[in-house]
Amino acid sequence: MLRKAAILLSHVLTPKEIDALKENFAVKEVKYLPPHLQEKWSSVPPELDNLEDYSSEIKRWLKENLVEGDVVVVQGDFGLTCEIVSWCKRNNL
Repeated sequence: MLRKAAILLSHVLTPKEIDALKENFAVKEVKYLPPHLQEKWSSVPPELDNLEDYSSEIKRWLKENLVEGDVVVVQGDFGLTCEIVSWCKRNNL
C-alpha cells in the first residue's frame, strides 16, 4: 500500500528523512501545509484556551488531503501536537 505523508513541522524534511518515509512507511507523496496553515502551525499563541478550535482548519486540510492509513509527521507546540495526534489516531492516520 502506497501512502501519502502530511508534514506538520516548522521546517521541511531533508532528502534523507523523505527517503526514510518512503522505505519505512511506503510513502509515495509528501504533502506540506499550505502557507497560511504553516504559519498557524508554527506560531501558536501561548494564551489559547481552546486548541480544538485553533486546529480546526488544520484538521480540515488533513481530512481533505489524506485517506485512512496515510501518515502524518507531527512536531511542534506540545498542546497542538497532542491535539493533532489524538485526532489522527481517531481518524486512522
